Order: sequence, then structure tokens, then C-alpha cells
Amino acid sequence: MAARGKLSLNEILRCRVRYFTDGVILGSRVFVEDQYRKRRGLFSEKRETGARPMKGAEYGGLCTVRQLRVDVYGHGAPA
Repeated sequence: MAARGKLSLNEILRCRVRYFTDGVILGSRVFVEDQYRKRRGLFSEKRETGARPMKGAEYGGLCTVRQLRVDVYGHGAPA
């Protein structure tokens, strides 16, 4: 687990793999927003924006279209 707020390389890589698979669309905020607008009909009418910042480490501003709220490391994640 994180020590003093920093993640180990293994933890960072596990987070990244999860974002690649569960994030649906991954890229810069501009790219994710563009892709979200092109596929607007696939999302709730209540949703106003597409890009959600990646959490768990410093990813240089990368975003996904899905907000991954369940434990980033896979523990307790739904099947």
C-alpha cells in the first residue's frame, strides 16, 4: 500500500491497467471530451461532461470517460 502518500511502482502499474480496461476512453481531457461528444447518446442525459481525471497517482493530466470510484487497486472491486 501507499507509504506517506506515495504509491509503489507495482501499485501504479495496477492502477494504470485498470484505467486502460475499465476507463472506456483514455487520453487528454480534450480527446476524452471529443470522444464523449461523438458518443453522447450512450451516456445519461444528466451527464454534462465526459472527461474524468485519473486518480491514484500522477498521470500527467490523463482522463477517462468513466469515474472509477471502487478501490483503485482491485481489492473489493465488483466482479
